[in-house]
Amino acid sequence: MAYDVFLVSAREDADQARLIVRRLRALKFRVWHDAKYEDETFDAREARAALDSQSVLVLWSQAALTSDWVRAAAAVGKSKPGLLVQSALDGAVPYDPYKTDTRFALDGLTTRSAPEPFYQLVEELGRRDGRKDLRQWMNFGPRDDEARAAWIEAHPTDPIAREDQKKKDRAAAIGLAAASRPEAADDEDALDDDIAMDENDEPASTRAERDDFSDVRRIGSYGKGARPPVEAGATISATEPTSGDRAPYLNPPYTRAQGATPNGGTTRLAGTVARTGALDDEHAGAATLAAISGMVALLFFAGWANRSAPMTTALNGTSLPAIANARMPGTCPAGTVPAYLVREDDPMSQPLQHGVIIDDTTP
Repeated sequence: MAYDVFLVSAREDADQARLIVRRLRALKFRVWHDAKYEDETFDAREARAALDSQSVLVLWSQAALTSDWVRAAAAVGKSKPGLLVQSALDGAVPYDPYKTDTRFALDGLTTRSAPEPFYQLVEELGRRDGRKDLRQWMNFGPRDDEARAAWIEAHPTDPIAREDQKKKDRAAAIGLAAASRPEAADDEDALDDDIAMDENDEPASTRAERDDFSDVRRIGSYGKGARPPVEAGATISATEPTSGDRAPYLNPPYTRAQGATPNGGTTRLAGTVARTGALDDEHAGAATLAAISGMVALLFFAGWANRSAPMTTALNGTSLPAIANARMPGTCPAGTVPAYLVREDDPMSQPLQHGVIIDDTTP
């Protein structure tokens, strides 16, 4: 893909580079930008993308002067006449052969304001891409709708005008799709006519059958186990079944006198809205919380009941904190060892044996 602008910047200037990218893309420039700064070496793939672009925009700064990636990209842009465009983010002056070229000072550029050199930079990039009057477009305010429409009409081939035409085409397609469903509008009109009908114009049995049929048709549109949505205006009775092929019962019941009109499976009544699914969720959440709390309390009680008993030393009888699986040996007089170390009848112990006395004091 050929880009309008191949942007080159140092990793330390990432925030300023992203701001410039957003401003240029808002003007429908196709901008190449390595937002992650993952590459340490300017490779052949990036060199081809730079040479295929309309312009190579280098953002010079103190950090860019010492960046091998920026210097390599600038050299590629310099290798093709009319490709390189230079700008300055601070007072850094690049080395030769870039020192004598024109640089657009972009210090002071923000999301709300732009310095004069930025307008000049946009005009230069637009000139290379065959675009005109971009400064005029940038000066339009939020209320200049008529001026923007006139500008788009005067520049029908500009990317801004083409993007505006795409938006209009999408809006028209959405409206056409909505208008291509006359059966939905006819059903809605028929339902409205049924609701406005006076109840005295038909027998009560016929009216009840029609109401039941409407309920069945509304329920069937959702399938087995589904629950039709209920808009503001109805309360659902928790005592009636809501599973299977039956829809939630409404309290007060669904009647024509309340002005209820099924609209695509939606019941519209005046009142409070409640869903049986929401009630079930609340009950399930409360039960889960109670079960977790009970388990935590049980663990605390088990720890307290099975705690270790304090032990008393043989030395002074003082009580020490309980330590699980701990054993405090008794104290022995100087020159002696505990009896359990030399007890032969204890299979678990390894009694000490007398060995050869070695004199290691002589050389």
